[in-house]
Amino acid sequence: AYYFKRVTSGRYNNVFLRDGTVHVQTPGGKTLSIDALSTGTRAQLQFSLRVSLLAHLFGGEPLFLLLDDPFLSSDKERLASLLQTLIDLLEEGWQIFYFTIDESIPDALAKIAPEKSHFLEIDEVAHKIAYGRDAGIFRQLPVHHIGEFRRERLAPVHDLEPVPLRT
Repeated sequence: AYYFKRVTSGRYNNVFLRDGTVHVQTPGGKTLSIDALSTGTRAQLQFSLRVSLLAHLFGGEPLFLLLDDPFLSSDKERLASLLQTLIDLLEEGWQIFYFTIDESIPDALAKIAPEKSHFLEIDEVAHKIAYGRDAGIFRQLPVHHIGEFRRERLAPVHDLEPVPLRT
């Protein structure tokens, strides 16, 4: 409930199971099943439960998260709370990889904590992989620009030569 309370700015203060269904509770004592929550609030609950579970299972040790646009359904107020929660996790030592199509996310993170936010554009990553630079995995993968990506430009996987990883 700790993370869910944080990301909802206190709108919900408890999470529990009843008859095999997840429920949340407001500070006023009103109980709602997960089915009564909006899509955005359900996504925030899922994120909160995952982080809570990981923190519990690993004794509070900092871990890493791979996130693929987990907050697309969030309004601006909740998004700010969610991003601040990510920054707080970073400060606790967590490593977070956040993949997004939403161009406002990098700007929002840079405003909250510019010293903790590092971004890579996907076409930059594709270029590094394509030409074996900076720990590239395959050589000469013919992807020139992610915006112009077409299936026929990819060589079959069995035709690619692996590049030894640097240790």
